[in-house]
This record gives sequence, structure tokens and C-alpha cells, in this order.
Amino acid sequence: MSTPVNHPTARLSAGLSSWIRDGRGSVSIEFVFGAILIVTTAVGGMDLHRMVDARSVALRAATTMAGYLSLETAPSAAFLDDLARFSYRNEIALPSEAAFVVSAVSRSGATPEEPEPPAVVHWNRTFAVGEDPDSPPEELGESCGRLSGDTAALTALGIAPGDRVVVVEVCVKLLERAFFGGGLLADNVFPTLFYQHRVLPVHGGRMPEEPS
Repeated sequence: MSTPVNHPTARLSAGLSSWIRDGRGSVSIEFVFGAILIVTTAVGGMDLHRMVDARSVALRAATTMAGYLSLETAPSAAFLDDLARFSYRNEIALPSEAAFVVSAVSRSGATPEEPEPPAVVHWNRTFAVGEDPDSPPEELGESCGRLSGDTAALTALGIAPGDRVVVVEVCVKLLERAFFGGGLLADNVFPTLFYQHRVLPVHGGRMPEEPS
């Protein structure tokens, strides 16, 4: 003789078993998994687009800053700091932190004794910018510059003997809330740090003086 099912847990278990055995329950499970897959794919696609945006705005910010700096003969540190903040607010404009490494670089003319003179870094400055003006991301600024101290890398950029150029490196670190998936995909599936640089010849061939 069967015992009536009265315990709530037992009733729930019996109900679930019946639902799973029912063909409609199987269809419902497939629908739930399908919906989860669709939502995950959509969120991943939006976050992938955000990554493309980050690369693009980092290059645009580097180009903007290099363009201004190439026209200056005696830029001040305050001018460069304002320019970094302007580029962060108007060019990057994403939930992020950013660092700008600005360098003045030249190569002397080729001679028979030295047909491939090395690139020389005359000066460089780093400017870190974040959403909180009073708390700049100093660690990001310290780790951003990849070219400023590496003359071999600078030479490999195509700086020819006799060239005088400005080099601007930009690092953009997206914050977790910049991703639609939040912390689920950020840094686990998608990178959050993006690097770009821009090299432009100085205007009139005159090397910008070291900022004071």
C-alpha cells in the first residue's frame, strides 16, 4: 500500500520528477539553456565591441596629444597635464583609467662611421588620469611606457637618421563597470588593459624643450 506524499520536500521532489519526465518539461529545460546561451552571447558581443572601442580611443588619444605636442617648442608640464586630461575626457570617454607617456626622440644623421645611429630619448614625462582627479592611477603610469627607455624599440619604429619626433604612448585600463557583463568576463575572458602609441615629426624640425 502506498503512503500519501505529504512532506513538502517530498512533494517538491515528486513534482520535479514528474515535470522532467513530461516532454514539456524537457522542452522547457532546453529553452532555459538556450536563453542563457543567447544572453551570454549577446553580452559577450557587446563587451567585445567595447574592447574594440578601447583600442580605438587609445589610438585617437595618442594621435591628438602627439599632434598638439609636435607643434610646441617649449611645452610646460601644466600644458601636458591639461592635454592628458582633455584627451581622457573627450577622446577616451569610457569608464576607465589612463596613462600618457610623452617622449621627445631624435636620431642623428648617418655618417660613414655610424650609418645606423641609435635613437636618443631627450626627455619623457608620464601623466596618469582617472575618474577621481585627486587619485590618479600612479601604478598604471609607471607600467605604461614601453618605448621611452628602449632605443632599439624606438629605432625599429621607423625613425630614420636625422629625424626628430615626439612619441606618445597611451594605456587605457577599463574599469569593471565598463563591461556589460561586469566582472563575469572582464579580466577572465576579455582583457581590460589596452596600449597604443603614435609617432609624429616635430614642426619645423625643432625639438621641443624639456617641460618645466
